[in-house]
Amino acid sequence: MKASAVLDIERFEVAGRSAREQRNAARARDIFLAFSRSDFGYLFANLAPDGQVEVVGLTPERMGAKGQNPNLIPELFTEGMCFRILATIAEGDTVCVRWEDEAPTSTGKTYRNQGVTILRFDEEGRVVHSVEYLDPNQFLEVL
Repeated sequence: MKASAVLDIERFEVAGRSAREQRNAARARDIFLAFSRSDFGYLFANLAPDGQVEVVGLTPERMGAKGQNPNLIPELFTEGMCFRILATIAEGDTVCVRWEDEAPTSTGKTYRNQGVTILRFDEEGRVVHSVEYLDPNQFLEVL
């Protein structure tokens, strides 16, 4: 996979979804597209005032001092990330995306992982909760 791309993006567009489900799936798509071009602030710009972002397994204890850097992700993935979207499910206010990704890092290593991102949206289409399930060891290896 080449960085700065989202493959199989059509998986975000599925017939039969309600207007709200379509809007939420489109917002999820836009988040992945933003990550592919290294715009990691897009998620936070679309976060509800009391919204939360969580990556399961990447605790402060496991991240150590590097986890204190608020610019860690943009500094690590300066060329963006390439995602292959395997499946999306949109139901009501929730969108679930199963993906694989690959990206060159500023440390000279290549990052590869797979996971599931679950996004919950409010009435205005802002992210209320984002939780990502991935292999934290794959991430920690490229730091």
